[in-house]
Amino acid sequence: MGTCFTYAMKLFTSDLSSPSHPIYIRTAVYLYIMRIYLLSLYFPVLAAVGQPIDTASLHRYFDVLDSNHRFMGTVAVMKDGKTIYQRSVGYADVEAQLPAQAGVRYGVGSITKSFTSVLAFKAVEKGLISLDDTVARWFPQVHYAGKITVRHLLTHRSGLHNFTANPGYARWTTQPCTAARMMDTVAAQHADFLPGEQYAYSNTGFVLLTQILEKASGQTYGGLLKRWVLRPGRLRATDMPVDPDTSRGSARSYAWLFGGWRRQPVTHPSVPAGAGAIRSTAVDIARFAEQLFDGRFISQASLAAMTEMRDNVGAGIFQIPAGGKLAYGHGGRIDGFESVYIHLPKEGLTVSILSNGVNLPFNDVTIAVMSAALGAPVEMPRFGTVSMTDAELDCYTGVYGSKQLPMKITVMRRDGKLMAQATGQSLFGLEAHGEHRFSFRQAGIEMIFAPEERNFILIQGGGRYRFERE
Repeated sequence: MGTCFTYAMKLFTSDLSSPSHPIYIRTAVYLYIMRIYLLSLYFPVLAAVGQPIDTASLHRYFDVLDSNHRFMGTVAVMKDGKTIYQRSVGYADVEAQLPAQAGVRYGVGSITKSFTSVLAFKAVEKGLISLDDTVARWFPQVHYAGKITVRHLLTHRSGLHNFTANPGYARWTTQPCTAARMMDTVAAQHADFLPGEQYAYSNTGFVLLTQILEKASGQTYGGLLKRWVLRPGRLRATDMPVDPDTSRGSARSYAWLFGGWRRQPVTHPSVPAGAGAIRSTAVDIARFAEQLFDGRFISQASLAAMTEMRDNVGAGIFQIPAGGKLAYGHGGRIDGFESVYIHLPKEGLTVSILSNGVNLPFNDVTIAVMSAALGAPVEMPRFGTVSMTDAELDCYTGVYGSKQLPMKITVMRRDGKLMAQATGQSLFGLEAHGEHRFSFRQAGIEMIFAPEERNFILIQGGGRYRFERE
């Protein structure tokens, strides 16, 4: 994406959301083609980072998002340990009308993996595990346990199938799950390829790492997190919850559906564990990233191993090209939460964005904040829709199938709006933007209909997919 990030598509629901990312969004669609984990930031040559951040433009940008119901959440930008920009938008709890504030905690989804990676390297430093240990040392029942190493798990090269992409996953994730049951789930996953053969994002590997750390140390994951990261880093607003949080200090997550913010189901933290269960604030996540690279948690040798890249993939962290500048980070999704942190070590700059409701591509928000932080212009978004009669909308309705994707999409009219639903996924709304053109901004989807030819083209993440009406 030209001056931008490209979530090389493909995350949690690729994070932890359901067949879309391997992390959790049971609300609108992240079709089969969408995965999010790899961040790719492409910026043209930018101004020096030493100049002041364009706070005025960022404030205007978030004012536009807020007034158009496009984003709820908190943003923090830090430079050399100091917060140089912070903004909260929308509500932490829509029903209670509690506004978002800097101290509100959000589910950070797969950003948790960066914390888990730090714990793993700390365990290596203490002689509890080795990167070359095989899973068979602790859990011989796992497929290819004698060949999968800790290193493979950390770098998504184990070959273990991503359990969050399985059909029916969303039906059981709101209930507490014992460690034994989660291990049964891990052990039941087949191998998609031989260990080390290739890269494939997998929450399964980090759930397995969680239990390896607990078994090797004799402590809970939450206990290790407090001892090795939260206390040394003074990250007082960050935790690994035992149960879903219902306190006023934590945000609820939402999706924009049927003209309003609808609360999303809550994944029980015992399911994603070290793959995606941590809660935090935007400032704490930025501090974590800064301190990680400052050597607060692990040695420089361990950090070098963690950030050793192969195809821009490290151990619980990714490398992000940013206009010729070296940057590292991770994104996350769980329920209706989306998040990202990006750290530029040389510039001492860190961006953290945590959201509990997004009604546009999250990547667009990341681009705007990074642009301001790196001295590039912030492009103001423009939102507009076309009004259509029920009769006009009816010409698009029907069940559509594709030879390119193993799914069907049902298009229907409901309450004067065009809605769509992909096989096994939730209903999502479409906005009309011109003749026969509709979009679902949250997932970056555009659908161009040809009613007379009884088909539409779905565009997402650079791909074009033809669907024919049955």
